[in-house]
Amino acid sequence: MIAMVRITKNAVLRFQEFVANVSQADVVAALDTPAMALAAKMGACAVILPRGQRAVIQDGAVVTVLPPRKRHHHAARIATRTTWEDETL
Repeated sequence: MIAMVRITKNAVLRFQEFVANVSQADVVAALDTPAMALAAKMGACAVILPRGQRAVIQDGAVVTVLPPRKRHHHAARIATRTTWEDETL
């Protein structure tokens, strides 16, 4: 298989830490996809993985995988709010 995007050793380790503890070959198979290659070609700095982790891209290579972002408590409160005090201007 021809590599579409480079995957660094750090990205492999972080994928195993934050996504799934699988073999290096499985990590490369999960990250070396046409979508990741297209994101790198388009200049994206990160790709959000299916469970919220972020694969960080730099200079055409996946350099690390970050854990999902924590949702702030106030954001959850705002998202579930049904009434607003100042709806009219």
